[in-house]
Amino acid sequence: MNAIHTTGIQRQVIRPATEVAQTFKLTNVDRAISHMPVHNILAYRSGPSVEQWASALSSVLVQHPDYAGRIRRRGLSERIICRGQGILLETQHLDIDLGDLDLQTPEHASMLCATECQASEVTNGDEPLIRIRISFLRNGAQIFATCTIHSLTDGSGLGLFLSNLGRQLGGQPLLPVELVRPELPSALKDARRGLAKQRSFLLEKIGPLALDSLSRFKNSLIQAVRRRLHLEGPATPFTTVPVRIIEIDHSQVASLRQKHGLVLGHTLSAIVLKAFAQSHRARNKKRLLYVPVLDVRNRYFQENYSGNAVLMTVVIIPRDEIIEAPLQKLSLRLFADNMKAMNKASLLEYFSMTQFFGPSSFFGLIKQEAAIMIDNVSELSLARVDFGHGAPVMFFMPPPRDIVIPFMYIYQTLSQGLAFQIADPNGDLQDFADELDRLIKAESAHSQSTETEKVAI
Repeated sequence: MNAIHTTGIQRQVIRPATEVAQTFKLTNVDRAISHMPVHNILAYRSGPSVEQWASALSSVLVQHPDYAGRIRRRGLSERIICRGQGILLETQHLDIDLGDLDLQTPEHASMLCATECQASEVTNGDEPLIRIRISFLRNGAQIFATCTIHSLTDGSGLGLFLSNLGRQLGGQPLLPVELVRPELPSALKDARRGLAKQRSFLLEKIGPLALDSLSRFKNSLIQAVRRRLHLEGPATPFTTVPVRIIEIDHSQVASLRQKHGLVLGHTLSAIVLKAFAQSHRARNKKRLLYVPVLDVRNRYFQENYSGNAVLMTVVIIPRDEIIEAPLQKLSLRLFADNMKAMNKASLLEYFSMTQFFGPSSFFGLIKQEAAIMIDNVSELSLARVDFGHGAPVMFFMPPPRDIVIPFMYIYQTLSQGLAFQIADPNGDLQDFADELDRLIKAESAHSQSTETEKVAI
């Protein structure tokens, strides 16, 4: 691969056009998801000038003041202090045409991604919470890349921000934003129940732990407390993880939706689990660990909520059940498990527990298990964000850095199909990807043939 020459790299802090002093406390939902950086890349055939970008961002930040703030820690509490500090805008010129870019290539993606602050430095009060990098290509095309931290917002919140940015550039009124971050109350008794569930999960669900596993559990708790006290060392630099993407088109999605209806999202997860259960990593395991990302927006938060409304949970399923259960039955089981996980009592226990036992500690414990994380963001509209120059012609969601278990994004393609993006930190799940490709296409083809038979009858 030929080297891409970069020139004219510039960085500037974009502050809100009007400063409004506000403070927002990070909720237990925010803290439970951690300060994990999240990247998105959108490619356009043309776009605004640097001056237009800067002016529009400055105006939109008045509507989204929390995005321009800085996070500071006070004991176990973390707050977004908004004093008009601003976000980071990076611009660069690349000696390459749009048609020669491959967003899925780690070398290209790393060059196009916005820089990220290390998770351990987010709470020092100096790091911008949103970073945007705009790359100008030699044929007039532009690459728009964002890096946010998950504790600040999720995909829906970012989508609202980008929609308002497009509206500002197009001279349209901005959409209203709900800034208040409601805290779901929790107590010590909730934390005790949460820790009891965690211990039960470790000792009973996975199986008897050896001394080295117990030692890892103890060290994880110690590291979690060190993180809370801001004592850990700097995080590793950002690198993209090799991915494989499997796509189905709009007609296949329509067929699946007609067949599976409201549980389509859980059906997609069930198909992924069935494929994963056949992989060499899961073949000799009795149980699989399914780590879904749950969205509690519209349940505990308003639809136009600015902050983060997603969290992770874990579902443990016997491998034999995944393989033998009919797809519809497994889908309904996942649906029921998700509903239980989003019960308020379950959430309170989980939030209290994560005050001391963070996501990274948990993932460190399960990385040797047959575990997979699935984030279904197919309802998001990031692939349709228009900044006044048309919809994007390419869209890519680089996987979170430093993942330790296989991670899958399910998202909407530009042609209204679906993409199953597999990221594997070990790069050894080719058999899983092949089986998933076979299963998802067989299921959508079966749906299509079924509908054809109905019409014929």
